[in-house]
Amino acid sequence: EKRVARICWNTNQWLKPSGRTGKSTAKLSYEGVNGYGYEEWLFDFTKLIDGYKYGYLQPIRLTEYPNTLFDIRLYTLNKSNGFRYWIGDLFNVSVLSAEEKAALQSIYETKGWINSMDNDLRAKGIIPQNDFSLNVRFKKEDAVRFVTPIKIDPKEALYDIKRYTFLTESYYPSV
Repeated sequence: EKRVARICWNTNQWLKPSGRTGKSTAKLSYEGVNGYGYEEWLFDFTKLIDGYKYGYLQPIRLTEYPNTLFDIRLYTLNKSNGFRYWIGDLFNVSVLSAEEKAALQSIYETKGWINSMDNDLRAKGIIPQNDFSLNVRFKKEDAVRFVTPIKIDPKEALYDIKRYTFLTESYYPSV
């Protein structure tokens, strides 16, 4: 299935957190309250397990999709200027089960990766929330981050989407 998903704004190529600038300021959003989103590390391929990158996509936070692979076009919103940008694609993405999520937390703790991520946040003056979360996996070769984000025309229907929603194929662009 082809889908579209919004991820948090980041100026560090989604390798590590970039700080509060450009992030949501909504008082009820995770990003607005905490100053970061777990997508901040989405393209950090220094943490692979058996060839897979594990990451987090906010639009998938509450649903499991057993036996379904997704091709996902990623976009972001720079709250500072109000523009949305296409930033890349993830192919052959699978959504993790609750059991897989629990096992991964233990692996990340053992390898010291959670501590490393917490240190990344502290370096930006952000307090880690101790609510580590992963919900997707994909292979490094199935990830494409655009070197330069592509500005989305404000006339596109995507501008009507106000929250993190796992959008259907009708939103998938032909860029």
